[in-house]
Amino acid sequence: MNKKGIIIPVITIFAIFVLLYAAFSVYSGKNEAATGKIGKLQLEIINLQQEGEAKLFYLDQIAKYAAKNTLSKMIKENRIIDEKITDDFKREFEIEFMNLLSIAYFDVPKEYIFEVKLEKNKLIVIGDAKKELVLSSENVKYGVEHDFLQEISYESEKR
Repeated sequence: MNKKGIIIPVITIFAIFVLLYAAFSVYSGKNEAATGKIGKLQLEIINLQQEGEAKLFYLDQIAKYAAKNTLSKMIKENRIIDEKITDDFKREFEIEFMNLLSIAYFDVPKEYIFEVKLEKNKLIVIGDAKKELVLSSENVKYGVEHDFLQEISYESEKR
C-alpha cells in the first residue's frame, strides 16, 4: 500500500472539521458579527451626524429668512440709511431670528452673538453660537457648532 495517498483524505477530513467549527462558532450567537453588534456604534454616530446636518440646514434657512424679512421690513418702513443700517438691522434681525427660532421643531441653544457688516450693497450677517448643539443617543453624544453667515444684496438710495 502506498502511504502517500493517505495524506489527502486526512487533510480533507481536517479541513471539514475546521469549517464545521468555524460555522458553528459564527452561528452560535457568541460572535458579534452574527449578532449584529459590530457597527451599532458607528450607525449611531452616522445617524446623529445626519440629524445634526439637517438641523444646521434648518438653522441656516432660519437665518436666511430672518435676514430677508428684516431687510424687507426696513425697506418698507423706509429705514435704509447706509451709515445706520447695521445697528438697526442687527437689532431687528435678532428679534426676527429669535421669533423664527422659537417655532423650530427642535431645541437649540438660543444664545448667539450677532455681527452685521456692510460691504458694497451687501449685508453680511454672522451668527456665532455661544454653546454648541448637543445631540445624543443611547451610547453617543455628538456636539455641533451652529454658527452661520448670510449675505444679502440690496439696492440703497444715497440721500
